[in-house]
Amino acid sequence: MKEGDTVAIVAPASNLKSDYLKRGVSELEKLGFKVRHDADILSKDRYTAGSDERRARELMNAFADPEIKAVWAARGGYGSMRLLQRLDQEILKLEPSSLNRRYSSDTATSRLCTSIFIDVSAG
Repeated sequence: MKEGDTVAIVAPASNLKSDYLKRGVSELEKLGFKVRHDADILSKDRYTAGSDERRARELMNAFADPEIKAVWAARGGYGSMRLLQRLDQEILKLEPSSLNRRYSSDTATSRLCTSIFIDVSAG
């Protein structure tokens, strides 16, 4: 990763507060990164950041975008296990160097990615 690279922030698990997202984006921008996230990243569906479909789509779109150099989870927590069946493993195989895991309790998603990639950066 270098200054000017584009980072995607995703919310594959628990929902998050807008002020936390704003602070995170601000810090990444101070480090020189371009930051992207879906407009509906602050969605809520009980405990999660929107429906399973929304969260899986967000994650897959980030991995499939060749301009994205890192995909960071905004927050871990409940719900990521439910995404496993919705993740497209072919998309996840496209660019192993683009994965920078910053998950707390997204163990299920991390394990899936680890099983697919040979060269995965530790988060």
